[in-house]
Amino acid sequence: MDETVGVCVATFGDRDKWEEIARPALVSISGQSRQPDQITYVHGETLASARNTAIERLDTTWCIVCDADDLLDEHYVSDMLEAKGTLRFPRVRKVYGDGREELIEHEKGNLLDRNFIVIGAMFRRDDFFKVGGFNQSIPIFEDWELWLRMWKLAGVDIQPSQAIYIQNYNPQGRNQDQSVDIALWYNNIRGRFIY
Repeated sequence: MDETVGVCVATFGDRDKWEEIARPALVSISGQSRQPDQITYVHGETLASARNTAIERLDTTWCIVCDADDLLDEHYVSDMLEAKGTLRFPRVRKVYGDGREELIEHEKGNLLDRNFIVIGAMFRRDDFFKVGGFNQSIPIFEDWELWLRMWKLAGVDIQPSQAIYIQNYNPQGRNQDQSVDIALWYNNIRGRFIY
């Protein structure tokens, strides 16, 4: 079985700012105990377009997307490869601005009710393209919308892994953006998949 893994980081907005922010993420990726077969970094006009381009540049069976301000535990790739399923999700170590850390064991649940899969999930590149990649018309929750399409349209098998995704909590992040109606988009996305 082909076990090639590509890891990508994508950014948008102020290029200089985000390239600086992305350096620790790229160091965590290149410092893996099981090296990825490919690493890509793309800066684009939107986050979704940058992620789509980064994954297009990979030539691997498996893909992992790391947010520019997050990190991968040193055994992330090997732990993901040991897991089962065709959409594998990690545990999350959330790091807060005051230095507190919290390990979150996301339990598999009903994906229609809540997104228990962080962006650092590992998925097959073929499944990603089968469902059309990240939707560029969605201002928030585009990862959840992608997982839902993979689940409903590509029939992925969603399974947990022992990998640890290190998420730096940002109170000014896109998911806390007050200019976006979070409830509206949550209901909009969820409504697309209830039938």
